[in-house]
Amino acid sequence: MKRFALVAALFSLRMHALPIGNIADGELYQNSICWNGSVCCKYGTTLCQALGLRVGFYGDYVYNRFLEVNQTYIPSSSIQQTTLSTNAGLVILNFFEWLDVFATLGTTSLDLSTNGYSFANSLGTDTVKISMQFPAQFSWSVGMTGTIWTYRCFVFGFEGQYFRVNPQLTNFTRLNTGRADYLNRPTAYQEWQAGVGAAYRFTTGYSGVTFVPYVGTKWSSGKFSFNDYTFSFPGVTSGHYTLYNLTPQKSWGLAVGMTAMFCQTAGLNIEGRWADESALSVQGQVRF
Repeated sequence: MKRFALVAALFSLRMHALPIGNIADGELYQNSICWNGSVCCKYGTTLCQALGLRVGFYGDYVYNRFLEVNQTYIPSSSIQQTTLSTNAGLVILNFFEWLDVFATLGTTSLDLSTNGYSFANSLGTDTVKISMQFPAQFSWSVGMTGTIWTYRCFVFGFEGQYFRVNPQLTNFTRLNTGRADYLNRPTAYQEWQAGVGAAYRFTTGYSGVTFVPYVGTKWSSGKFSFNDYTFSFPGVTSGHYTLYNLTPQKSWGLAVGMTAMFCQTAGLNIEGRWADESALSVQGQVRF
């Protein structure tokens, strides 16, 4: 029962687009390090295939999530750079080697830099570059992946995910002077995503080693909520800044990735993403 996937993306409520991932994962991990030969498998393969548990590591590193200010009258609404770094534990429950339901628990940090046009209010044409720092905070996500159709070594599938983090804005810095305002302001960061893709399984000359490359496309949306927080910056007496909500510049993206499987029990996945963001994700998991 080896199907290898077209990938569909994710449902999620956060601001950086999520990894598409390899939809074939549910069928790739067929051997358990704990259950094979156990009481479960004495009743036949049906029960062993009905339920499976995998755990692993989830790392998502976004060099730039392309965002813009959600205000039509802002003269320069595009945010120049938004970086995110997520490190989390991954737990997956598999059903019939077809459907994966998963969750991640970890931390996410953010940094945002752009020119003053984006948030200046009554400051005129503020061209000074600004930077905002959000230290690592607890983040979580839930989602699912599944196979739609299989043909030989090809598979077509879907994926959905929800992610959320409530980052704390600590530093707002005008980079021309190096002066910072320490705000300690709560925000909300959320996004949803959906998509499709395709994967193909390649066997190797080494026993138990398999490579599964895949491509995918996705649609996503989201919101980085500042709730129009307004404040005056130290040393700037002619106006103030208003932190408007941010939304994605693009609603679609592309992904290319590869999963290396070992004995159908453990695997390592690497994925790159473009168009709506520039990002790299790494996942490792093992079936119990």
